[in-house]
Amino acid sequence: MKIMNGLKLTAAVLTMFLLIPTGFAQTTIVVDWALDEEPNNNQHTCSYTQGGLFFPDNTGSGAGKCTLRRALREAGAISDDAFCSGCTPITIVFTGLNGTNADADDSQFNNGQWILPIADGASTSDFGLYPQSITDVDGPIFLQGLPVDVQHFNEMPKIMVQSDATLEIEISDVTIENMGFFGGMSVMANEANMTFQNNVWGLTPDGLDMAFADLANDANYLAGNHGILSTHKADNLTVENNIITGASTFAVEINSATTGVSVIGNWIGTNITGSIPIVPEHLKCRAFVSPFNPVNPPLEPTEWFGGAGISAAGTGLVIQDNTIVGLQNIRSTNDTPPEALTVFGALHTIENNIIGQNTTGISQGVCGQGIKFSTRTDISNPQNNGHLVIDNIIDSARNGFENTKGAILWTDTSNASFRDGGNTVRRNLVINGPEKYYEIGPMLATDIKTFEPAEITSISGTQIAGGNHPSNVFGNPSPCPNCIIDFYLDDGDANEEGLVHLGSTIADNNGDFTFTLPAPLPPGFGIRTTSTSQSNDIIPNTWAGQTTAMSKQVYGLINDIIFKDGFE
Repeated sequence: MKIMNGLKLTAAVLTMFLLIPTGFAQTTIVVDWALDEEPNNNQHTCSYTQGGLFFPDNTGSGAGKCTLRRALREAGAISDDAFCSGCTPITIVFTGLNGTNADADDSQFNNGQWILPIADGASTSDFGLYPQSITDVDGPIFLQGLPVDVQHFNEMPKIMVQSDATLEIEISDVTIENMGFFGGMSVMANEANMTFQNNVWGLTPDGLDMAFADLANDANYLAGNHGILSTHKADNLTVENNIITGASTFAVEINSATTGVSVIGNWIGTNITGSIPIVPEHLKCRAFVSPFNPVNPPLEPTEWFGGAGISAAGTGLVIQDNTIVGLQNIRSTNDTPPEALTVFGALHTIENNIIGQNTTGISQGVCGQGIKFSTRTDISNPQNNGHLVIDNIIDSARNGFENTKGAILWTDTSNASFRDGGNTVRRNLVINGPEKYYEIGPMLATDIKTFEPAEITSISGTQIAGGNHPSNVFGNPSPCPNCIIDFYLDDGDANEEGLVHLGSTIADNNGDFTFTLPAPLPPGFGIRTTSTSQSNDIIPNTWAGQTTAMSKQVYGLINDIIFKDGFE
């Protein structure tokens, strides 16, 4: 029998090679069976033989079948050039499934969609992509469901994997796309250069409801712990255009040692339409006397549990263009509500995320903090590790902790030996906020917390003028030469909000500024300000780029601006 790239050239393998997309895969593995046959066996592959270590199943109900578990095992085995030279790139596809031929797996097929159950137990074999040796952990490997577009056309994946197992990936250069996961399944990214795109986690096959993993026994597990969880090796991870709902810990959790990570364009907490069902007011964001089974008070069918948001650490991450809405979990009164964006580490860009609005711009809120971040301090080689938190929308967020009140929260602990911050918080909108627009946390230095943003001293039509704030709570001025001054529209209620970003200007060397509004202020609205330094220590003991808290004053709200020179 001839050998081709280490594979026995059987009829099944001939078919496999005929299905290779031109210019894409060197090897294509075709899944043709939906059931998880003999899940305890650690040697069965689809068609690859390597002595007594890997071989196809030739007996029993699974004989000759290519299941997803076997396809993953085979892909991992042949990804190593030492055992299968020239076999990569490898693509796993599902074009061999047939739901109308009266086979035993036909019951897994309904209305063009396949449910692939994966056994999970103490005796089941490994489920994932594993290399044969530590000397070659490179792909590339592509796991591709049938073509759909989950966001643009609101199409649920045609391949839905149902399991509480964790799909472990210990090979680099892996792409997973067009797949659905429910029943508690998380994906663990253990190597570099992975891409997850156009997938769905945590929804029922029709995409309209959150799919509890174990409602009867562990309701607060929701749809599972995570969608995607990375380890310290998962550099250059891309998570893009997915839908992840019902994650009880975090939808996406990025390890602190990683770099080059992008989390872009995902919908977190929504159903397949990019929205959530209408929840009655008395059920919104409620806590429970007992969050464990039996849950007390009992769950109502009109509640929505979108789970938690994104937790990101590491260096230089890009978290951009995500929609995060409907976050809620099953918790007791003293537990922390699910946070939308929680960010640690250094030099991240958090930009153009929409929190609390669905994909059509309708306000539906989240049950916890909008954005919470802290900034890494490099003790041996101090540098500015500040984040860019810019152009985000936070609508109807709630307090994350009893002692914090900000839709945006900077939480660090100051050390007089090192500069803090460098965090630029600009052009973000906060609508129907919890109390404060942007809070500088309780463990940061008093000089930072009490540094006041620019003061507006005159408004005449569309013309604004002002300068440094003359007196903080201790009576001290807040000089801010050459600072960037941002202007936000707010109304007269008790909460600090940025309903519209009106524009910005740069103060002169004395901290003085002028600005022209795009239009006169509407009745019942005024202006709040923030200031962002452009040099170190303008805000005491902080790096350049640090933004102040928002002004307490809503300037121009009742046309009572007091001028420095005493004129009215």
